[in-house]
Amino acid sequence: MINKQINKLITITSLFMMLAGISSAQTNGFVQAYDSMHQVFSVWYPMGDWKAIDWDSLNGAIRPKIIAAGTTDDTTAFYIAMASYIDGIHDGHTNVRHGWVAIRAAARYREIGGSYGFTVIGTDDGRILVRLINPGSPAAQAGMLFGAELLEINDHPVQSVLDTVPTRWADLVPATHEFRKMNQNRLIGRAPVGASMKVKFTNRGSTTPVTAVLTAVDDGYATFDQTTLYPAETGPEVTSAILDGGYGYIKVNSLYGDEASAVTIYTTFRDALNGFIASDAPGLVLDFRINMGGYDALAAAMAGFFYDQNAVYEKQSWYNPDTDSLERWPLHIPHFNPQSLEFDTNAAYPPGTLFTEPQGVLFNRPVMVLVG
Repeated sequence: MINKQINKLITITSLFMMLAGISSAQTNGFVQAYDSMHQVFSVWYPMGDWKAIDWDSLNGAIRPKIIAAGTTDDTTAFYIAMASYIDGIHDGHTNVRHGWVAIRAAARYREIGGSYGFTVIGTDDGRILVRLINPGSPAAQAGMLFGAELLEINDHPVQSVLDTVPTRWADLVPATHEFRKMNQNRLIGRAPVGASMKVKFTNRGSTTPVTAVLTAVDDGYATFDQTTLYPAETGPEVTSAILDGGYGYIKVNSLYGDEASAVTIYTTFRDALNGFIASDAPGLVLDFRINMGGYDALAAAMAGFFYDQNAVYEKQSWYNPDTDSLERWPLHIPHFNPQSLEFDTNAAYPPGTLFTEPQGVLFNRPVMVLVG
């Protein structure tokens, strides 16, 4: 269920951080700001029950850090605690606003400014392999090679350590188990500058384990940037091609932009499908691996090219403070009109519900969707 209040929650988080920052008594300012935010978030957030979020445990873990940050007048620690709170919700649409650029930079550097020089990847058979090793890094100097199997970290099985790696500095807050694991794999090799890590690994072609103690150094976030899950895309939002065997291919990088961009995205997608139908393409590959989201109504409309009847795309809810409950969003949600190429509402639809509608062009052949 998509929540209309998410943006308000994000804004509230930002506002409370600002209030804490200007308080004359930092301890009280930090705690009051946090308590107010937590009270609102834990009630208004619509997916708490569905996600089985234990708000009391989350609060119990974070609030002492807020108190400690206020006691030492440590705004950076306050930011880290707030980021940890958001990370515990596992929702890519929530984040601590980045208005405090310098404080955010200081917080990130304090926690992951150092690097051991490697990242890992998990295999289907449960092994953890080194997927990136930077020349001259602490790991490389210890003899670790690309493809080495990592066995232990600080005398603990590597998987048990990976499972505890926080993901608050991921490009986006991970909302799924898979996305969380991908970020833990890239963050396992980062730590505060000067921190140490004992590793045990076996290089490919060797049966002799190597044990070494690594010290994290400032690498300018090299391993973090090299493994970004959101590589920059400078081309158009939608591109298409005919693959070997006549299969169609459409890559959608974004559904963001103004209304003019939405029209371009929609018509480019539609025209590509028309071309594939005309060429009798046996199937289609949709590539959404770099897609960052965007207009829900545009996504619902584009899905309509694969439907021959209406289908519910999403239902939106909001927290009504007057009734102290989550309710269906009371207004009609704009849909993207394929004839006028504009966003408009359909009073025949129930409020708070977005539908996928047939678009006049139907692609009813096999479709493969690639996601990141």
